[in-house]
Amino acid sequence: DALVEDNVIDGVAPPTTTEAGWGIVLRRNSHGVIRGNHVAGTLGAGIAVQGGDTVGTVVEKNLVEASRGAAGIVVAGSRVAVRNNIVARNAGGGIIVDATAPPRDVWNVHNTLIENAVVGVDVGDWAGAADNVLAYNAILPAAGATAVRPVSPDFQLTGGLNLNGSDF
Repeated sequence: DALVEDNVIDGVAPPTTTEAGWGIVLRRNSHGVIRGNHVAGTLGAGIAVQGGDTVGTVVEKNLVEASRGAAGIVVAGSRVAVRNNIVARNAGGGIIVDATAPPRDVWNVHNTLIENAVVGVDVGDWAGAADNVLAYNAILPAAGATAVRPVSPDFQLTGGLNLNGSDF
């Protein structure tokens, strides 16, 4: 299991625009815990996890802010818990689920999302997977951004607070 904990990552800028520029990445069935990090000013996603089919990954208690070209946190697989993070002012959105197949057992709970462009939380790739959870997040989207996408998800959306409009 990987443990990435209590790091400060600031200003990741690769030498060319064809490189990713991510802050923290767990890829291809890697798993573990990403906890207590401050990730800021990346060109790509602040934190990106691909999850796995059998073992879970936890992303918790991180401050992810000011990604210049991507979302703060990107989830691209199954068995991922994203909880108790502060995700603020990222150019590509707050927390994005971007999977090639519908992910399973993804929990997105108790996060605070502040002024992220495009969308606060995007779970459009969940596509009917009933074991995913989106609950108890506080979202203040940037001007012109959407709090949650899709607006009418096909799963249960529980106990969230949209600080720029109606609660969900």
